[in-house]
Amino acid sequence: MENNKDEGPIFDKYKNYVDKLANEYKTTFEKVGIYINGTSRLNTSEKNGCIFEIIDTFLAGQEEGKPLKEITGVDLKKYCDSMIYGEGIYIYKASRGCSVFLGALFYVAYMHFFVSLIMIRLN
Repeated sequence: MENNKDEGPIFDKYKNYVDKLANEYKTTFEKVGIYINGTSRLNTSEKNGCIFEIIDTFLAGQEEGKPLKEITGVDLKKYCDSMIYGEGIYIYKASRGCSVFLGALFYVAYMHFFVSLIMIRLN
């Protein structure tokens, strides 16, 4: 977490909740925290909200005796992305793929246009 003057009490609460997690839950939560803090483009408030939501989910699952994989699924990165971005991440990834495809198509068309001009010039 970033060091901010206003984060003191929030960070203390965060630590108290993490201490309540069992071994497997705690280890996985630490991985999730590293991923969220290291790879997301959320501001501090959004990161804190996401982290607290995940802690709450983990604590509830732990109390119910659920296996961790039932909460996170087999792909921890996918779980983190869905917690950070919601379903919007899949739309974002699809739009990136489409953008790359359209960029490549434009490049091919652009090169074909110049090759055609050169061929006309040579004839």
